[in-house]
Amino acid sequence: MSVNFAAAKGMVEAAMGTCHGFEKSAEAGFHTVFQVALGKFNAILRFPNASVKNASDVVRSEQATMTFLREAHGFPIPRVYTWSADLEGDGIGSPYIFMEHIPGVPFEDALHEGKVSNCLWRQIAQIQDRLARIPLARIGSIYRREDLPPHLADSPLY
Repeated sequence: MSVNFAAAKGMVEAAMGTCHGFEKSAEAGFHTVFQVALGKFNAILRFPNASVKNASDVVRSEQATMTFLREAHGFPIPRVYTWSADLEGDGIGSPYIFMEHIPGVPFEDALHEGKVSNCLWRQIAQIQDRLARIPLARIGSIYRREDLPPHLADSPLY
């Protein structure tokens, strides 16, 4: 992945104000994640890894799903500040999602350290139950209306 950090800094500053820098915080199978220092708080800039097929569609669906679950159903999901599904990422060099950073310990880290309590498992079960109860019009990924193919443009989004 080749990221133009000067362009990324411009995007961050247009969305949030002064950007003090980027620090890689994770690289896994699907994403590379950077912490973005914004002064009093941090944000996250996430890129799909080069191995991700159809990265533009993945980013379109991820941001639509995050927004849908947060805004329509009140799930504790990071707010998406801005995003681009453009393969060049509006000059950044990759599709991206720029989002709120929610502080805490990553679940995987807590799991490996044996710090996952029964209370957390109950919360996960409750979230899964809530997700299963969301009525959706069809199977498949969630997209914004403007990202649907023409033959689905008039169908229900959810």
